[in-house]
Parts: sequence; C-alpha cells; structure tokens
Amino acid sequence: MDALANFAQAFIGLFQEGGNTFLGLAGGILPTL
Repeated sequence: MDALANFAQAFIGLFQEGGNTFLGLAGGILPTL
C-alpha cells in the first residue's frame, strides 16, 4: 500500500509539472493566434 501511495504521489507530481508546462505553452501561443 505504501508503494501504491508513493506511485500516486509521483504521478500527481508529474501531472502537475506537465500541467504547468502545458499552461505555459498555451499562454505563450494563444495570444499569437
């Protein structure tokens, strides 16, 4: 169960990091459209 919790935390961390990157790219691209 601990391993599953650690995996979930790592996945959430990656998802948040990816979300920030995606928002940064979208924020940089949208004004140019």
